[in-house]
Amino acid sequence: MSSVSATMISLRPLLFFIVMCMPIGMSAAARAAGSIVWFHSDFPPLSIVNGPDKGRGAADQWGVFLQQQLPDFQHELIAANTLRIQEEMKHRDNACNYAFLKTAEREKLFLFSEPLASIQPSGLITLRSREKELAPFLNDRGELRLQALIATQKFRIAAAAGRSFGHVIDEALLAGHEDGKLVPFTTSDLFSSGLLQILNKQGIDALPGYAMELSWAAQRFNLPPDRFWFLPVEGQTDLLPVHVACSRSPIGEQIISQINELIRAGKLPEVASQAYRGWLPADVARHYDRQRKATGRHSQ
Repeated sequence: MSSVSATMISLRPLLFFIVMCMPIGMSAAARAAGSIVWFHSDFPPLSIVNGPDKGRGAADQWGVFLQQQLPDFQHELIAANTLRIQEEMKHRDNACNYAFLKTAEREKLFLFSEPLASIQPSGLITLRSREKELAPFLNDRGELRLQALIATQKFRIAAAAGRSFGHVIDEALLAGHEDGKLVPFTTSDLFSSGLLQILNKQGIDALPGYAMELSWAAQRFNLPPDRFWFLPVEGQTDLLPVHVACSRSPIGEQIISQINELIRAGKLPEVASQAYRGWLPADVARHYDRQRKATGRHSQ
């Protein structure tokens, strides 16, 4: 037997081992088709970063389901405030967020999925003791004419920097910012901080936010809920569509395309809506059901 033949025979076990391992290695490479960095903010009860309910927020729940449905990607979760999230999504090619509201300005910068859930819109939160003072700014449905209120320059409103509250509130707040009556917040617990400052009359008169935020914060931080007043804003009472947003890049397009397929299949919207509904007080949940039915979104 030649030395070449003898060498080949001796290498057969090693070659067999390599061949047997190749499918496993190739499968792992296929699974790692890309990675997604999921940025989320401390925005309870949609996303809860700290405390005993950490990871149990509504968006946290549908985010876990979404990761499970995208096995071709590796997933990383990073907590950050809204401003940092937007900056990361501008400069990374694989950054996403589970729960973004679409605005014309944001749509220029990021890619958005089709709506995966609908949530109740933001309103303005202040003290119940201000009812008489605010009465002239309410319409006959009890909705606040926010622009008219801000135009008086008598109310100081604290709002999360970089956060969208819907186009009606955003436009009114922009005018307030220009007049110096908007106080920006960048702290991680901005909503509860704002409530405490309103309660203690520390230079803030009102705070935009969601009714579910008020209910959650009052319960979580032992605040007296009956002392706060949630006011719906005129022109912004319809349910708001929530989207997944990703970097405007080729991989962002790939991610959004796959998410849209999941949304059209129906299961993801069902999981998202039920996760959101589970955090609403019983009376608010019933109102939410009626709103969804009236707008034809009960199947979402």
